[in-house]
Amino acid sequence: MFFTDNRTHFFRPFAGKYREQVVECLRILHAHLYGSLADYQCAFTRDQVLESFQEAITRTPVLDEEEEDFSAPVRSEREQANWILNLLLEHGWVERHADEATLQSSYAFSRVGRLFTQPMVETAGGGFRTRHRNTRNTRNALQSFLERGEVYDLLDAYEYSERIISDFSDVIAELDERKRLLVREVEAQQVIQQASDEFFDFMEKRFMPDLSVRLSADSVEKYRDEIQSLLRKAKRKQKKFKASAEIELRKLAPELLQDKQASLYYHILDSIESRKIGRASCRERV
Repeated sequence: MFFTDNRTHFFRPFAGKYREQVVECLRILHAHLYGSLADYQCAFTRDQVLESFQEAITRTPVLDEEEEDFSAPVRSEREQANWILNLLLEHGWVERHADEATLQSSYAFSRVGRLFTQPMVETAGGGFRTRHRNTRNTRNALQSFLERGEVYDLLDAYEYSERIISDFSDVIAELDERKRLLVREVEAQQVIQQASDEFFDFMEKRFMPDLSVRLSADSVEKYRDEIQSLLRKAKRKQKKFKASAEIELRKLAPELLQDKQASLYYHILDSIESRKIGRASCRERV
C-alpha cells in the first residue's frame, strides 16, 4: 500500500493556502540536490535547506484562502521555511540523515518524494529536454544488451519502452495547453492581439519545427527501424545465450512472468516491439 507509515497523508502539504510555496520549495531543493545548483561534494545541511526555502518563499505568493488547521500563519520567512521543512519531513517527502562520525544532519528527498517532485520540476519548464529520449534510450539499451549480454540492459530497454508513447505526446499536450491559455485570455479580454501573437509565435518557432523533426525519417522512423532490427537480432541469438538470459531474467524480474511455461525473454522482446508499434500508431493519428 502507498499510504502507510509517514505517507498516510502524503499530499497534505498541498492542501493549504501555502501549497504554491511548498511546490516551489520542492523545486529549489531538487535543483540543489540534482540540478544545476547541486554540489555533490557536500551534504545539504538544515541551514542550507532553510536558506533555499526562504529564497523560494520570497518569490512565491500565498494563495488567498481560508486558514487551514495545519497552515498556521508564521511571523517571518525563516519560520515559514522551517515550518515547510518540518511538514515535508512529517509526511514523507524529505528525510533527515544523521552522520554518526560528525554528529551532523543532512537532508535529502525520500525515494517517493523525489519521484513525485520530478514532474513538478518538468512542469515548470525552462530547461532543455530531448523529445524522443526514451525511444533512443530503448535502442541504446538493446544495443548494449546484444554487445555485452547483460540482462540489466534488456530490463532497462523494457522500462524505457514503457514511456515511448508519453514521450511522443509531450509536444501535443504542450500545444493543447497553449490553446487553452489563448482561449482563456481571449475570454478575459486580456490583450487579445498580444495573446494571439504569442500563440502563433509558439506555433511557428517551437511547435512546427519540433514536430517536423519528430516525424522525420531521422527521428521516429530511424529509431523504430533500428529497434526492430535489434529485436530481430536478439531473437536470433544462440540458444545458449537466450537460455542464460532467461535464467537471469527469472531471478531479477519474476513479477514480469505471466506464464511459467512461456519464455520471459521473448515476452520482454515482444512487449518492446508492441510499444514501438503503439508509438507508430500514435504518430499516424497525429
